[in-house]
Amino acid sequence: MDDLKFDVAFSYAREDAWIAKDLCNLIEQSGLSVYSYENMPDKAGGPLRARLLEIYRDSGLNVLLWSRFYNSSSLESALSMERRCIVHRQRLSGLTHGCADAA
Repeated sequence: MDDLKFDVAFSYAREDAWIAKDLCNLIEQSGLSVYSYENMPDKAGGPLRARLLEIYRDSGLNVLLWSRFYNSSSLESALSMERRCIVHRQRLSGLTHGCADAA
């Protein structure tokens, strides 16, 4: 689906939304399309796992805001699902250096 193709897709913990929002706004001002759950929660609607996989697979760039909150997210959380989608994309592309078992 073309409506799920973004130039940049962000993944971050709720506690880090303040900085993600600022970064998203700056990037959008440059004319790039940006996905973040905070700005577009409905884009991840429906079967969440499949939608997130599409979003992170098809974006031009994935940005993870890694923090202690991100790192400590529950394995069943949507945030962990985002991380798994991003790592899956890296593995498919062969760019696994440094992210071997991050999921």
